[in-house]
Amino acid sequence: MSSLLCDENLSRRLVAAVADLFPNSTHVRDCGLGAATDHAILAYAQEQRHVLVTRDADFEALSVTTGAKVIVLRIPDGPALVAANVLRRRAADVQRFVADTETTCLILG
Repeated sequence: MSSLLCDENLSRRLVAAVADLFPNSTHVRDCGLGAATDHAILAYAQEQRHVLVTRDADFEALSVTTGAKVIVLRIPDGPALVAANVLRRRAADVQRFVADTETTCLILG
């Protein structure tokens, strides 16, 4: 599985909650990107071969222009367990998305 880069709008606990499925994942704050621009976050994700996971819909359009892999979670703000359950339930879809060289954004809800 691919590693994830969890955006600022997601709990740091999400990384640990999905570590068995997405090893080597991290959170933007743990990479020194807590106050970084969207473009800086995407550049880092691409450089490190991470898939960005976010609740910020702005990244959908940016994924197309930058070519970065982005997963947008369309879920209400809540505990990390909610986001973790979505990623666990859709892990096969995430894997297909990562393997697809043409698709840059996956929306999960």
